[in-house]
Amino acid sequence: MKKVLSLVTIILFIATTFAQREVAKKEYLDAFAKTKTMVVLEPNPMSTYNFEIKDAIKREWNITEYDYISVQEYEKMRKDSKYSFITLDDVLFQKDKTKAKYAFICLSLGGDYKTTSDMPQLVTFPLSYRNIEEEYYSYKLGPILHFMQNHIKLTKENPNVKVTNIVAYYKKHTPSLKNKTLYLMKENLSADLNTESKFKKIYPYKFKFVNQEELAKVINAREKDAVFFHKVGPMGTMKKARVYKIFLGADDGQIYYFDWHIINKKRPDRLLDKDIKLLIKEKD
Repeated sequence: MKKVLSLVTIILFIATTFAQREVAKKEYLDAFAKTKTMVVLEPNPMSTYNFEIKDAIKREWNITEYDYISVQEYEKMRKDSKYSFITLDDVLFQKDKTKAKYAFICLSLGGDYKTTSDMPQLVTFPLSYRNIEEEYYSYKLGPILHFMQNHIKLTKENPNVKVTNIVAYYKKHTPSLKNKTLYLMKENLSADLNTESKFKKIYPYKFKFVNQEELAKVINAREKDAVFFHKVGPMGTMKKARVYKIFLGADDGQIYYFDWHIINKKRPDRLLDKDIKLLIKEKD
């Protein structure tokens, strides 16, 4: 599915970091609680995303009843208000000069809406630039689904949280990293950070360098106190593009850090040393 969303109003935390139409209105949250959530599978039956989303939903999703449907069934059912939907969407930002296309996982409400872009978005999360291999992000779906449910519960239980103060709320309530272990892949780190000795000079707490297979095991085991890095970057597909940088709890879906930068000679498609400095400053 394709969605064209406002670059201004789509943001959950800060401009162009996490996509969110708005902090959902109470009427949408109340309606969502009564729905059955239909998980829309990709057309390719051998899609890695399909296998991983089924496994992640089974392990993580407990906020509503759920089932799986095809894209064709989604087009028939999306106007029915008794359903909510989890979709993997192509997202374009209006007025974005880079013309970048992203893959987002979206939770939306069904109803009599003209287009999919008009459907109320309860929470959405950036997975990757579109056309990046699904294997790069699909194993992270468990913690992401956990976060999405946490965000729904947070906004329902705290009616004073609005789009204007959600950033401050998350920063204030994020726990310290002193008793956590960061898990990072070297290929996602800038040259200032990509060895253990370099990283140790900047980061004072526990961390481990792992490969993708090792990180997937940590995430699938929901390893307690594990925090991993999720990067949404073009990976060589675009020269001028944004890089989104997110630290997420493997066991609880907790957001620990979020920021972005535009790629240039000094700021590559990697995690930067300034991110680590901010990560420590914001949390401790």
